[in-house]
Amino acid sequence: MAPRPRPPHSRPGNHAVFLLLAAAALVEPAVGVEILSKSRLERCALDSGAGGALACDRKLVLNLAVPSGSSGGESSLVAQVVEVEENDAQAMQTVRDPPVITINKSAVYALYALSYMRDVAYKPEEMFTKTHKCESDAGADVVGVCERLWDQNGHVIEQTEPVCCPCGPHRRVGSSCGSIFDKMIKGKANTAHCVRFPGDWYHVFEIGTRSTGYSIRVQVKKGSSVTVDTKILHCYLRLLLVQRIKQLFLKITF
Repeated sequence: MAPRPRPPHSRPGNHAVFLLLAAAALVEPAVGVEILSKSRLERCALDSGAGGALACDRKLVLNLAVPSGSSGGESSLVAQVVEVEENDAQAMQTVRDPPVITINKSAVYALYALSYMRDVAYKPEEMFTKTHKCESDAGADVVGVCERLWDQNGHVIEQTEPVCCPCGPHRRVGSSCGSIFDKMIKGKANTAHCVRFPGDWYHVFEIGTRSTGYSIRVQVKKGSSVTVDTKILHCYLRLLLVQRIKQLFLKITF
């Protein structure tokens, strides 16, 4: 059978559909370019609302898969569009001015949404004051640091009221009850106990859904014309799906 004739260099027709043969040189990791589907030529329509001007430029659309590997590190590849195939004549044509596509993907990083919840104390401590006439509603002149506290609305916080314990060597805090004259003059000896938070306080945040992000830089060079576009992508992933992503898919238009 005679070889298929090879027509001269020409621009694709109106209804041409292209199959791109990409010569790829990958920087790292050492894998090739995967063409997901046939490229196609999209022609622009006249826009009557814009005075009869074209609504867009003539463009060639190509779907590629950019390998990312299991580590999520940086990757880079270069692909050159060499030949196309016309759908009507089924004849291969060499592109007169082959575009060169350079794709750089940054390393994948993780972002976590944080929501402030409240402040908490590092370590609560029990405090006490040796006193006389301890009462739950006594002031600081009687119970010292164990004086009850109020909230922002002026209401007593019951959990902050002092707990009064009797005196004696075998009580929670060993103390002397004094003489009978001390009891008559000063009142019955006892101790006021409370829990306070004198140390550091820490902010508590709720960790929300994780998203992974990376940037894709695409450069298309055709002759002396160079077009560069950078996209920052975020993928909201859950559970095991985070570990399953192996490729990043791009739709390149030039």
